[in-house]
Amino acid sequence: MKTWIEHDHVIAIAGLAKNTGKTTTLNALMHQFEDVDLGITSIGLDGEALDTITQLPKPDITLKKGTIFATARACLNAASGEAEIIHDTKFPSALGNIVICRVKTPGSFLIAGPTTNKALNAVIETMRPMTEKIFIDGALDRKTFSALQTVDACILSTGASVGDTIEQVAMHTARIVHLLALPKALSKPIDAPMAITYDGEIIHIKKKDPSLLKPYLDYLKKDAVLHVKGAFTERFIDFMIRHHLKGMHLIVDNPTMFILTPQALENFAKLSINASVHRPMHCRLITINPIRPHASAFNKGAFETALKRMVSIPVLNVKDEESAYATSH
Repeated sequence: MKTWIEHDHVIAIAGLAKNTGKTTTLNALMHQFEDVDLGITSIGLDGEALDTITQLPKPDITLKKGTIFATARACLNAASGEAEIIHDTKFPSALGNIVICRVKTPGSFLIAGPTTNKALNAVIETMRPMTEKIFIDGALDRKTFSALQTVDACILSTGASVGDTIEQVAMHTARIVHLLALPKALSKPIDAPMAITYDGEIIHIKKKDPSLLKPYLDYLKKDAVLHVKGAFTERFIDFMIRHHLKGMHLIVDNPTMFILTPQALENFAKLSINASVHRPMHCRLITINPIRPHASAFNKGAFETALKRMVSIPVLNVKDEESAYATSH
């Protein structure tokens, strides 16, 4: 893993669902970068002993001496190690203000980072001069990822908990990777819920409702570009299917604006939409977890092979990667 993010400062670890191994991925990354100054935070609460949904044990987030991390003040009481507060951000949370700390005595720590776009970006910028690498632990479907202006790259964590079969999970993950790889839009953002650009003209639409696009169907079936501000939901997909808008041009703010079910994502792929984004994300690699709670595990070799056939970025089983790294070091 180390090779693929060597030159990135701020890396988001994005889980496609619960129990995809993102916390295991975080711990592996901290081990591989143990010789550099690290910063750690999360989007909301992470590092608790039991998963809040499955009630199964979670991997501890164990921090070495000198690590910089951001968490809610009350979470320091649950730590097995000792840390000093070096900055109170004054950003509130249900567990107290978000504080930036330095580890004095190694141990496990409960990380409950900022939950708003403004706070998370501010925390990252505060931590940046103190660190060489910052890791953010969070789920891809948490809205805060959508407004991160300070992330250099992301690692996508997927696993057996995402779907019922290897083929289903591999296909869904590949489609997410495709969205994350969308190119940067050539035009600037337009300040409107929706807009259509065609032949040098900008048509502003004051409400984000796909039905309001009906008067412009002829434009959209030609070379017009649809601009959507904020979330792009399956209502748009249904509209495109109903009006045969296959291959149309679309611009959204960033890849996490696509709030789509697996079925809607499949339909989006079939429509062959020419999509681009104002703020691309750089997905460096995928980590996989073949284990799922309360159900049989995937065959890890078959899972890894299936995913590698569908994507062009590295696919790693974190457990195997860590074993190989430990052996070589």
